Amino acid sequence: MPRLTEVQLKSARPGEKSRKLYDEKGLFLLVNPDGSMYWRVRYFLDGKEKLTQLGVYRSKGTERVTMRLSDARERRDKLRDMLSRGTDPAAHRQAESARLKLETERARAAARESRQQRRSAAASEKVAAEDAKRTVRVVAEEWLESYRPGWSIKHAHQNYQSLRDHVYPLLGSRPIRSIGTADILGVLQSLLTEGKAETARRVRQRLAGIFQFASLREYIDRDPVPLVAKEFTKLRSQALKLNPSESFACIDKQELPALLRVMGEYPGVVVRLALRLMMLTLARTIEIRGATWKEFHNLDTTEPIWRIPAERMKASRAHDVPLSPQAVDLLKELRQLTGDCHHLFPHERKHDKPLSENAMLYALWSMGYRGRMTGHGFRALGSTILNEAGFRTAVIERALAHEITDKVEAAYNRAEYLQERREMLQWYSNYLQQLESTSD
Repeated sequence: MPRLTEVQLKSARPGEKSRKLYDEKGLFLLVNPDGSMYWRVRYFLDGKEKLTQLGVYRSKGTERVTMRLSDARERRDKLRDMLSRGTDPAAHRQAESARLKLETERARAAARESRQQRRSAAASEKVAAEDAKRTVRVVAEEWLESYRPGWSIKHAHQNYQSLRDHVYPLLGSRPIRSIGTADILGVLQSLLTEGKAETARRVRQRLAGIFQFASLREYIDRDPVPLVAKEFTKLRSQALKLNPSESFACIDKQELPALLRVMGEYPGVVVRLALRLMMLTLARTIEIRGATWKEFHNLDTTEPIWRIPAERMKASRAHDVPLSPQAVDLLKELRQLTGDCHHLFPHERKHDKPLSENAMLYALWSMGYRGRMTGHGFRALGSTILNEAGFRTAVIERALAHEITDKVEAAYNRAEYLQERREMLQWYSNYLQQLESTSD
């Protein structure tokens, strides 16, 4: 018969030491001095006495019953049933506890993974939304604004115009992250097909700047422009062979006497002198047009020089041009005409502005050289003649204000070759003068 009753349990009080209130079949209640009471079962397995806990009857500091006597007996009976089947209740309890712990951990891990997936999905949606807004045009204009302060007004306009005409129509509305090598090649090949090899080269340079800008700001995962460099070089070389006329028009050396003769007869004195100064100095059209009187020094000495400031040079590097006596004589003649103006070659109507951009080109056209000669052609022709005359290539390149493309060589070679350039330009001035005298 059961030895414990609910009445006995309710009246049980803690003592100075732990004590046990026995029921039957190994079940007993452990009463601790702090008032906590636990159900325990003693059993035998393989000839050894063992003990396991069934649950809490009453916790410390409370009168509320957690596991009643009837519930404890039911659990004891289940434990005895396990024993009859050869299962150790303590081991089973530990295994069950481990299983529940594992299930709990798996549930928590699944919940964490689910939360992470939701966060990742939300982040992906956010990135996708940002990517959709960050089109090629948006990033290109961000690039333009970022670098505009370091560019001349003309260079900034050329960059914008190039992108507007050749990039935006094909790629402008597409997210920049979606652009691959095939897209870049598509833009460049369309220009090459039209015979615009030089335009394609410049567009590639601008695309390289834009995509490097995007890559540094993690707008894209990879920069596709460098990957097409080798292929583009091959395609451009082929295009130039098919369309060699894209190069700047330039007459042959044998035609130079005739050009000098018609130039001497051109009625526009200021433009004629501008063309001649360009020949004598090998300067660019823009450098001639923008020349100011304050840039010329020591005209009455044996070492006259034209100092072009960095902000007016293509490579943003100051350039000194040694002047031959022929160039000095030209400047003295010109001073009588425009010496009271800021520019050597002022605009025909707006004297505070430089000569119009196409004034010299139109003059060559009116002389009958349309499609045959350009301002840049004077530099190309001069380079050819000087190379054939045996002058050093490095000196000629410096006279043309060409930058060294090899970065290592450029870091070590900062020579100006000023004296050699003076002697070379003097030789060239004498050469032109001699041609003029024989063409009269």
